[in-house]
Amino acid sequence: ALGGDGVVAVRFSERQVASGVVEFHVIGTAVRAAAGPHPNRLFTCDLSGQDFARLVQSGYVPTALLFGVAVMTRHDDWMTRMNGRSWSNVELGGYTQLVTDTRAEARRALAREAAAARSELAVMSAHEDRVTEHECVIVEGGRDHVVRTTFLGTGVAQLARRNRAAAPAPLPILRLRDRPQRDIEHPRTRTERTIRG
Repeated sequence: ALGGDGVVAVRFSERQVASGVVEFHVIGTAVRAAAGPHPNRLFTCDLSGQDFARLVQSGYVPTALLFGVAVMTRHDDWMTRMNGRSWSNVELGGYTQLVTDTRAEARRALAREAAAARSELAVMSAHEDRVTEHECVIVEGGRDHVVRTTFLGTGVAQLARRNRAAAPAPLPILRLRDRPQRDIEHPRTRTERTIRG
């Protein structure tokens, strides 16, 4: 609607507003190329403005914001409950496997999204494992553990072959004048010099 080519610096927030209801907010900054060809499809990315500029200078462009989400659950069987009550430092193998499997599925989901967006690479920015415990609806008194894994990143594709050494470095300071301040002389100073001369 703003005529942009895409959105950079995308940020998410979420909050639970009711039981089973989650509200999401997504904000970002729309950008548009000053000149040159514009992309056929709008892009989104969570890269900052500086990172986005450096990416483009390196000959790559963002394709899409990528998500890899997986949710898996596991019932606490007899062995898991016994190991959980042990006074010894014992690894709960069932929980370890649950987290491992959930992460693997989330990575596969991210790879599918990257392929659909025609991304060559993915720049990862966030990874979260959220573990919750619920009462089992089948076994009375039983407990289930649920793991939700989320991967977030930006898919990128090569725009053109460039010599990385020739790419300009990002500017940490943006000049507000055409010339440095020391080259600009105050009018009063010039008048005083003329009179004294």
